[in-house]
Amino acid sequence: MASEFEEIDIVEQEKVAHETKTLVDLYGVHIPVLELLNENPSDNKKLFWPFTAKQVLALTQQS
Repeated sequence: MASEFEEIDIVEQEKVAHETKTLVDLYGVHIPVLELLNENPSDNKKLFWPFTAKQVLALTQQS
């Protein structure tokens, strides 16, 4: 399964479709954040900084 990444600046882009709060409110003290998106947004997985390469691999290899 190939993973696709998109970088989002949380100041320039205040919101994303699957969240109701602003990105600064959600992630301001936790950036960088990696989020694995699923068809159902409630199934999304998030990885907050600090994280290791092993944790990134585990997140990206989930199906």
